[in-house]
Amino acid sequence: LNEEILESVLNGSGQDSHKEVVALNSALVLWAAGVEDDLHEGFKKALLSINQGNPWKKFLLLKTYLS
Repeated sequence: LNEEILESVLNGSGQDSHKEVVALNSALVLWAAGVEDDLHEGFKKALLSINQGNPWKKFLLLKTYLS
C-alpha cells in the first residue's frame, strides 16, 4: 500500500492531500537550502512538478542508472 501511494504521488495521480503534503515538504527544503525565498512560490512550483509526473520520471531515470 505505501509503495502504491508513493508511486501515485510521484507520478501525479495521487490524492490531492498526499501531493500537497509532499509539495509543502519540498517547498520547505527549497527554502531551507536557499533555493527559493518564498514558501508559497516553492509550494506552487513543487505541486506543478508533481502534477506533471516529473518526480516519477526522475525516479525511473535514477533506477535505470543504478541498475
